[in-house]
Amino acid sequence: MIKRVMSAAIALCVASGANAATLRFKNYTEPKDEAQRILNAVYLDGLKDGLITFNIALARSGAAPLFCLPPKMVLTPDQADDILMREAKGVPMPDDMPIGIPLLAGLRKTFPCGGQSK
Repeated sequence: MIKRVMSAAIALCVASGANAATLRFKNYTEPKDEAQRILNAVYLDGLKDGLITFNIALARSGAAPLFCLPPKMVLTPDQADDILMREAKGVPMPDDMPIGIPLLAGLRKTFPCGGQSK
């Protein structure tokens, strides 16, 4: 199930290459100016919240969650940025990759579920 969801998400990202709302890694790490840097930070925070919301919805529907945050943890934007940057270092050419892909992969590595089903 998880592999299908991940495959569908990646296929959507690849198929929507001309989508202006997609933030690519290079544009995230090299903003044109301070205003763009702030917008990138807001985008990352929204993406983080969306992934967490989707993850909770998966668990509530009976599917296995993609990652398991500690129960009382609030993931900050700085922590999400750190996870994104750490994960992107392991990707050979991350520049054209939408930032959601390494962020989700990093969340899965940082907060594995360890056999928990819910």
